[in-house]
Amino acid sequence: MSKEIEQRLQTIQPREGYKIRMRGETANLKESFANLGYGFGLAVVLIYLVLVALFRSLAEPLIILITVPLGLAGVAGALWLTGTTFNIQSFLGIIFMAGVAVSNGILIVEFVNIKYREEHMPLRDAIVEGTSFRLRPILMTSFAAMLALLPMAIGVGHGAEANVPLARAVIGGLLVSSLLSLFVVPCLYYSFNRRQKSRRNDGSPAAAIVAIAVFTMFWHGPADADEIRPIRLPDALVYAKEHYPEIAAAQSQLRAQDAAIESEQAALLPQIYAEAADSSGFSGSYAGLGLTGISGSAFRKGATGSVNVEQNIYDFGRTSSRIEAEKARRGEFEGQQRVLLADALKIASTHYVECQRAGRYREIYAKALESLTPLAAEIASYARTGQRTEVDLSLVEMRVQEVRAQQLSARRIEDIAVQRLNLSMGNAVRHRLKFTCKPDSMFSAPHRQRLDTLIESAKQNRPEVYELKAAEERATQEKEAATAQYLPRIVGTASVGHSQETVARVRNLDYAVGIAIKIPLFDGFRTDAEVSKAMAELERLSFKRAQADQQMYSRHGPNGSALRNSTI
Repeated sequence: MSKEIEQRLQTIQPREGYKIRMRGETANLKESFANLGYGFGLAVVLIYLVLVALFRSLAEPLIILITVPLGLAGVAGALWLTGTTFNIQSFLGIIFMAGVAVSNGILIVEFVNIKYREEHMPLRDAIVEGTSFRLRPILMTSFAAMLALLPMAIGVGHGAEANVPLARAVIGGLLVSSLLSLFVVPCLYYSFNRRQKSRRNDGSPAAAIVAIAVFTMFWHGPADADEIRPIRLPDALVYAKEHYPEIAAAQSQLRAQDAAIESEQAALLPQIYAEAADSSGFSGSYAGLGLTGISGSAFRKGATGSVNVEQNIYDFGRTSSRIEAEKARRGEFEGQQRVLLADALKIASTHYVECQRAGRYREIYAKALESLTPLAAEIASYARTGQRTEVDLSLVEMRVQEVRAQQLSARRIEDIAVQRLNLSMGNAVRHRLKFTCKPDSMFSAPHRQRLDTLIESAKQNRPEVYELKAAEERATQEKEAATAQYLPRIVGTASVGHSQETVARVRNLDYAVGIAIKIPLFDGFRTDAEVSKAMAELERLSFKRAQADQQMYSRHGPNGSALRNSTI
């Protein structure tokens, strides 16, 4: 109504000295909406600036603020479903909803940052664990607020109608933003950090200017290029696990094997294909409709076309054995990856201990030099007064030079060990390191166990043993699949199409359905060769596994009975 009045007033030309203005509730309502819109925009900007200072990032606050548009969609849907008008009260509900929605996003991003940046978890694992850990607090907070506002949204009590739009706006916004933020925020966080990794060495002038401005405003001090940061052994192992090149190659091999499994599983699904043919000759006939061989007409003449379906019904375990063989091959690749992972962790642990040992020696030599330097000065003063001989002074100076040389040697050894450790971690660390784990706390001591129990556990769990077991299972399944090729296959077939027939009663036959039995008779001894190959591979792996078990026992002593009576 107010819009129509304004449109009509614009067509009226008042006399000179007169003006036409809207007064009353409509004008006040427009002014209130304008003020609330300005306040809402200012609040969003201030929230963004506070989040930039908190997270020291320009993108992560934007990821958090994405919950506000999600909440606005929920507000619009709730008002539309309930037939509620958009007024001052519902606008206040939007502001209230925005505060709660932003707090939910902060809960997710903050905890994921702790897992990813401080505890150095893999990005995907950090997002999954952080989101699942914060799921219950977010849902409890949001649903508690919605349940508390439910009586207000229903309009219970006298005079409650005025606050109904506020409650409905808050409930709708919180419901949608709380649920969608659990999916949208983690996805955006994952996408941003993946792109940040790939573009870490790239940068535009605009991005550099914005980064400098933000750090000038909110950073409390410049970072030292030679800053020494502590690193624990678990952190070094996480770096090695994530950045070891051979492990990344093994992951690609696993993905390729997953595709191989899907390729074998395709044999369980129907095979659909189209065919077309045109022939002439003796009676002009050659397999008309149904080129799969189930109902080929002996009277086809001319062109024909069909769509054929073939479904494997039973093949005596041939397809299932092939699928299991590919799955076992994947287990073999997983065993290889475990071996690589164990090697990477072993190398990183060894270099970490070397770094700590060299650093400890350097500290010992530094303390020794600190105590020898004043002693040498004191003996030199005694030598000048004749209380000590020059020989005593020379001996002390030689000792000082020796300790300095040992200190330099320890420092050089430490630098080499740090370089090797960084290489084992894939050059993922760009700052100087300080090793915080004590030698007696780096590895937890196991409980006292019998040695033969430990060996049996190693036989089941060591990566190379796991790889051999998977390879043996793969060879077994390949042998069964090769043996099943001697057996017939039962196949269901169907065809739909059009053909020209020379006999009127079968002219224009347009479908065919049936079951075919395919019996292998002779394939040039190919199946025999595949069976022999699979049996030889299975025998080789069985001997290799027995050899691995024997080597595991022989490493710990010449006498098996002595091993069974030993404990550690």
